[in-house]
Amino acid sequence: MEHSDLFLITSVINTGDKAWSYCATRSFYTPQERFEQTLQTIESIRNLNDSSRIMLVECSELSESMTVALKSKVDYFLQCIDDADVRASCLNSEKKGYGEAKKSQRAVEYLLAHNIQFNRLFKISGRYFLNDQFLKSRFSETVYTFRRKVDGTNSTVLYSVPYALLNHYIAQLKRCSDVYARQVIGYEIVLPSGCTPMCEIEIVGVSGKVAVSTNEFFSA
Repeated sequence: MEHSDLFLITSVINTGDKAWSYCATRSFYTPQERFEQTLQTIESIRNLNDSSRIMLVECSELSESMTVALKSKVDYFLQCIDDADVRASCLNSEKKGYGEAKKSQRAVEYLLAHNIQFNRLFKISGRYFLNDQFLKSRFSETVYTFRRKVDGTNSTVLYSVPYALLNHYIAQLKRCSDVYARQVIGYEIVLPSGCTPMCEIEIVGVSGKVAVSTNEFFSA
C-alpha cells in the first residue's frame, strides 16, 4: 500500500522572554505575529494540492481561538504545554535546540503509538514556509535528506526522514536531549551528526523570517 507524506511542524507560538544562550531576545515577533506566520506555514503545505498530511506539535499557552483555528487547519494537533519535561525545554531553557528535540520526540512517539504510517516525514520549523523551489522529488524515499552543509552545518529548518528510519530518528532525538542536558550546542550540529545514511541537496525550498532578528530572512 502506498502512503502519503506527512509534514511535522514544530512550533512555540508564545515563546516567553527568557534569553537564549546566544541572544537576549527570544523572539522579535509577537504571539499574534507568530500565529499568523504559522498559518502561513500550514497554507504553504496545503498549496501543494496533494495527499500530504500535516501534524502540528505546539508547546505554549494559546488562546482558545488560536487553538481552534490551528486544529481546523491540520490533520493532527499535539499540545505539549502540560508535559513538564517538554515545557521546561521549550520555555525555560536557554538552549534553543533542546525544545525542538523534545517536541519532535513527542510527535514521533505519538505517530508510532497511533500507528500513523506515511512515506516520508518532512520536518519543518513553524513560521517558515515552503517556497516555489520546493520539490518533493529532491528528497530521498530511503535515507535522511538535509540541505547541503553551509559553514559546516546542515540546516534543520526543513529535512526529511523516510518512514523506515523512524525508530532510528527517535533514537537520534533522544540522543540530542541527552547532549543538551550536559551542554549548549547548535541543533544544526548535534542532530544531523547522527542522521545516517544521509543525502544532501543544494535546495530544500523553504523560507521565513528569523525570530531573533527583525531584518533577517532565511531562504534555502
